[in-house]
Amino acid sequence: MSPSSLRLNLAEGSVAFSFTPEAARELQIAIASLMDSLKSISAGN
Repeated sequence: MSPSSLRLNLAEGSVAFSFTPEAARELQIAIASLMDSLKSISAGN
């Protein structure tokens, strides 16, 4: 499997990160968990 990449576009340029497919899935799960936490906080729970 080829590595997955993530590019962050910033005000002063961009940064790219490469991930193995497994690490990309773990990152996806962590981001989903973070989003759920932020939604919960913004709802006042």
